[in-house]
Amino acid sequence: MLNRTTNNYPIPLKTPLLWINKIKQNCHLYYQKGSKFVSPYLSMGEIKGYISQVIGPVVDIHFDYGTEETVTLPRIHDAMEISRSNGKILIVEVQQHIGENTVRTVAMDTTDGLRRGMEAMSYGMPITMPTGDQVKGRLMNVTGDPIDGMAQLT
Repeated sequence: MLNRTTNNYPIPLKTPLLWINKIKQNCHLYYQKGSKFVSPYLSMGEIKGYISQVIGPVVDIHFDYGTEETVTLPRIHDAMEISRSNGKILIVEVQQHIGENTVRTVAMDTTDGLRRGMEAMSYGMPITMPTGDQVKGRLMNVTGDPIDGMAQLT
């Protein structure tokens, strides 16, 4: 068993953030853009799929770009948006890769009005919520949008 005092670790355990960043760089899944790590494969607008099935709050989204080798699926827990015909946006979260270039998602709002073939775009990141003093005393839905009738959060 290795201990912390030996030099058998590639990066000292005292700096776990540097260790995580080094893993991200070595896996070639991310590249550094300023102070953030960005995935070249999972950015908004690059991963586009189409609804294949809607069962209650569960929405299956299929990705098809020709051959299976070129298909990139969004990661588990990534947020995706579906534009409805009335202009409103539905946020869904990827829960499972079910095979055949399809992901199973859970809707964060009602799925009324969705139909097969509607376009879905990946955010390339999970659903995020605002934080800090601005959220104290506010009422928000599961995607972080205020629903208390007050001003939008910044």
